[in-house]
Amino acid sequence: MSAGTDSVLKVDALTDHWIIKTEAWLDTGRDGDKNYAFRGMLGHYMGKHDILFGEVQLYPGPMEWNVYGGWQHRFGDILEVGYKYDFMESANHVFARVPFGEKVALRYDHDFGKKENEYGLSYKIHNYITLEYVYNDEVVDQRQVISDNGTLALDYQKKLKETADEMQKDFDAKAENMTDAEKEKLFVDMQQQFNQKRTSIEKEMADQVTGAVKSVASKRGLSLVVDKAAVIYGGTDITKDVSDSLAKSTSASADAAKTDAAKTDSSTTK
Repeated sequence: MSAGTDSVLKVDALTDHWIIKTEAWLDTGRDGDKNYAFRGMLGHYMGKHDILFGEVQLYPGPMEWNVYGGWQHRFGDILEVGYKYDFMESANHVFARVPFGEKVALRYDHDFGKKENEYGLSYKIHNYITLEYVYNDEVVDQRQVISDNGTLALDYQKKLKETADEMQKDFDAKAENMTDAEKEKLFVDMQQQFNQKRTSIEKEMADQVTGAVKSVASKRGLSLVVDKAAVIYGGTDITKDVSDSLAKSTSASADAAKTDAAKTDSSTTK
């Protein structure tokens, strides 16, 4: 779940047939290059309660666009509902807005592509500035992240095998002159040691996954990310983002290790 505050500057132009809106917003709870954006909307009234509209949103940081086309229906002054299609991400959205007087409003948006629910509670300071508190639900599949990262999985298997081989040699050396009863006790003790070392290796791997999750969460302004296995319904799946982040970090670590090894070999040769 993410929590952030958006400061929104709005300029609206209304006529009997057309509506024009422009917005600039800043998200104070999000790190990275998507913490501010510009949005423009052009709509045409179809009767008293319906609007057909087109909408464009630009993130100047990464220079990414969202282009929408949609419809909105208004039930008097108590409820607005609608549908819009994101042409850039091929995603369907449904949304609703409930105003509470002239200054406060509750907003909801569901992205069918990302399976994301977004909630916003806004307060209009005056006609040109609005503050909005935003929540998003996010989940990550940690097992999928590990299986997607071949380098991490191979590193885990390598460390596990090295540990097993080392302990087997240790067992063979110590058990050479032991009785069967002593060997059995030694085996039980070393099995416990192996389990402890395996837990330590798995923790190292889990820490790398956690680091990738924290990196993605920071960039997306998320205050809470839960394991997908603990989610029964809902939530936005950020597993791919975490897998990509982990792949970059493990690749960078591997390159750094190769560079260090090359320097060591060069020093030894000299």
